Amino acid sequence: MVLGLLATSASAAEVEWRGPAACPDAEELRFRIERAIGMPLSHAAPLRFQIDAERSAEGYRARMDVDAGPREPPRRRVLTASVCSQLTDLVAVTAAIALGASDPGEGLSPAAGASPTGPGSPATASSSASELASAADRAGASAPLVGASSSSGATPADELGAAALESSSPPWLPELSLGFLADAGSLPHVGAGFALGAGVGQGRLRLRAVGTWLFEQHAALRGAEAAGPGAQFALVTAALSACAAPFGAVGPGWVVEGCGGWELGRLSGEGRGVLRPRSSAALWSAPRLDLAARWAFGSTGVELGAVLTLAVPLMREDFVLGDLGSLHRPSLAVGRAALVLNWRL
Repeated sequence: MVLGLLATSASAAEVEWRGPAACPDAEELRFRIERAIGMPLSHAAPLRFQIDAERSAEGYRARMDVDAGPREPPRRRVLTASVCSQLTDLVAVTAAIALGASDPGEGLSPAAGASPTGPGSPATASSSASELASAADRAGASAPLVGASSSSGATPADELGAAALESSSPPWLPELSLGFLADAGSLPHVGAGFALGAGVGQGRLRLRAVGTWLFEQHAALRGAEAAGPGAQFALVTAALSACAAPFGAVGPGWVVEGCGGWELGRLSGEGRGVLRPRSSAALWSAPRLDLAARWAFGSTGVELGAVLTLAVPLMREDFVLGDLGSLHRPSLAVGRAALVLNWRL
């Protein structure tokens, strides 16, 4: 959604904001910047801010280009936060820091007509540093300022902004998932099933709970016909995992993450084709490792992913059919592949 210029005077600060519909609008961003600097943008330093916000693996990301005029090369800052309202707070704080950095030695000047002791002067900007840091803490950023800088190096405003961002902590946000999977090793034959998941995420970290149900399979005695004596087998599990994406985004919208966890469940079998069919069940307990790759559909919060799972069952009960023989015993290692639809709330 393009929200246009907030100020158009050549001697005033200009802010151009483009962001998803879920983000606060341009007027709200202008209000937050003016509240932080203590003056209208029309009286602030003639800097031009161009901000493009989008959904990302961390939640939301904004590319913020700051143009101080033809004699200064534009500088870019990349800001991230878990929700867009917090990202807007972070953008406002960063803009306020840049507008307050009026040290002539750093290449930024105060607005025309501003007095040394008026709002936005160096004294005021220094005295409000703690307030800006507190606002950045509330913003919940997950990454420091990055990108191009001016030829004179990092400014005091950059250092203050980076310190404020590094001290913040983004909130944990909920998510839901639905997956369809193929399994080899849990049941007598290669099978299929589905998984339902819920979890919370913070930046590159996630905690997940996943329930898995494998469709029933029939196993017959070796050498018997398929409809002969045998049993129906089914597996239901629940798993808890901790996931991390150490490299962040590996491409536009792409994230690769690894997970480690444990799953518990019930492996059941019921005799078929015999005079006195019986049912039995065994505890399923297995550590598991997951490797997942997911791709985000723009700013919708919907992600499509693929997951490879390796599980090692610690209890491998042997299911036998009376005195007729063994029907099934889980493999030493179980492999699964799943296609997952994830929704970040």
